[in-house]
Amino acid sequence: MVDPDTDLTGLEVYAWIDWNRNGDWSDAGEQIVADNAAIANAQTPYNFTVPANASLGYTYMRVRVCSSSGCNNPIGEAADGEVEDYRIFISNLNLVNTCDQLYVTESTTESGNYSYSAVTPVQLLTFEFNNIVTRINYNLLNALAFDRDTGLMYFTFNNQVGNTSGNIELVVTDTSGTSFISLGEIISDGTYTINDLAGGGVTVNAGDPLPSNIGGKYPSQYGDNFTR
Repeated sequence: MVDPDTDLTGLEVYAWIDWNRNGDWSDAGEQIVADNAAIANAQTPYNFTVPANASLGYTYMRVRVCSSSGCNNPIGEAADGEVEDYRIFISNLNLVNTCDQLYVTESTTESGNYSYSAVTPVQLLTFEFNNIVTRINYNLLNALAFDRDTGLMYFTFNNQVGNTSGNIELVVTDTSGTSFISLGEIISDGTYTINDLAGGGVTVNAGDPLPSNIGGKYPSQYGDNFTR
């Protein structure tokens, strides 16, 4: 809704989404709204279709309003109006919030080649492991957590590349393992000292990513599970 007290005349509304997440809104198909005859103080719906090849994960939408001076460009100056950016999440995940099984990540190696499995009780102290997705290539995939509102499943992993030290990053999927989508590194909102059981510790400051050595080198070699 455009402010009813606006003094803009010949109101125009434009919007773009960075579908391929390359940091701009200049690629083909990224403009989703081009309305050069918008009405102030009106809730006007704008429909668009998410491209099949859209990159999954967080991206940004830019919205511009102006008068008939024209602002049909995601960047650059205009004589009047306003620009707002919105962080949005693109996914193909199923928002089914029923959690009626145990879930576990399994691997026999330190990095990569994980299985995401459902664990079903068969009889007393006997369980059946059913693979949902196999050969998941995340280093030290760990720490499952289920969001009861959305039905999404969250993991952490070590984003280490080669011999360089990595940081802890989040990845999300659903109970069916439709896709595994990175949400980026975990960033500290203050100064904290985190200790592990081995007697070590690490201090992080505001704005720092959480380093991968929190909790020791092998926190998830055998997987972690989650119960409803």
